Parts: sequence; C-alpha cells; structure tokens
Amino acid sequence: MQISLDELQTELYDSQKQHQLIVEKHEIDLNENVVKTQQYLDQIQTINNELDQLKEENIDYKTKQIPIYEEQLQMKQNTIIDLEKNIGDINEQLQIKQNTISDFEKNIGDINEQLEIKQNIIIDLEKNIGDMNEQLNNKQTLIDLESTRMKTKDEQILHLVDGVRKTKKHLQETHEHLKRNGEWQSH
Repeated sequence: MQISLDELQTELYDSQKQHQLIVEKHEIDLNENVVKTQQYLDQIQTINNELDQLKEENIDYKTKQIPIYEEQLQMKQNTIIDLEKNIGDINEQLQIKQNTISDFEKNIGDINEQLEIKQNIIIDLEKNIGDMNEQLNNKQTLIDLESTRMKTKDEQILHLVDGVRKTKKHLQETHEHLKRNGEWQSH
C-alpha cells in the first residue's frame, strides 16, 4: 500500500494541526493552573500572615492578657471567699432570727392560751351580764307594775282631792249662800 506524498503531507498537516491544538489546550490549561497556583500562593501568604499575627497575639496574650486574667481570677476568688463569709454570717443571722421566731411562736402560743382563758372569762361574764339583764328586766317589770299601781293610786288620790275640792267649793258656796241669806248660824 503506497501512500502518496499529498496524503502524507495532508496527514502531517492534520497531525501538526492536532498537535498544535493539543499544545494550545495545554498552554491554556497551564495558564489556568498558573493563575490558580498564584491564587493558592496568595491564599497561603494570607494564611501565613494571619498565622504570624496570631503568633504575635498569642505572645501578647501570654505576656499581657494572661496576667490580667490571672489578676481578675484572683480578685474573683477573693470575692467568692468574701461572699462565702457573708453567706456564713447571713446563715448565722438567719439562725438567730429562726430562734427568735421560735420564741415568738412560743410566746404567741402562751398568749393564745391566755386569750382563750380570757375569752372563757368573757363568755362567763356575758352569761352573768345576760342573767343580770334578765334580773334587771324582771325588776323593771316590777317597777313598771308598781309605777302603774302608784299611778292608779295617784289617779285615785287626785280624784279624791278633786272630789274634796269640789265638795269644799260646794260647801263654801253653800256657806256663802247661807250667810247672805242670813241662814247661817253658829252651831
């Protein structure tokens, strides 16, 4: 099988063209990779800068902030100790107040007992007052009856006095009449 020169040239040309396309593609890919690599390098540099900054901050933190935090921690621990002491004092005061409340409750119990005794005395006195009121009512009824009887007697006496007056007046009139008429004579 013989290949002609034209065919070989065409084939060579096609092959070169394909090779050229492949090279161009590789160049494009390479350029993209270069750009990506540069981006990665930039990111790495940024991260390195951040790491350096963090290292400096860490050194600052260790040399400056930690002592401040330790001092603040010590102050907070002292505050906790003071608060615990205050809580102890408050608990002691609460116990004293609880004892005082217990004493008050006992006193209230005693007072309630005395009040109950006084209440019983008041109930007895009220009963006695009720009995006295009943006796007073009975006496008032007797007084009212006596008053009515006396009133009746007074009316009778007034009636008698009125009768005596009328009789006296009548006798005087009769005496005057007889005296005028000369009929009166000394007896």
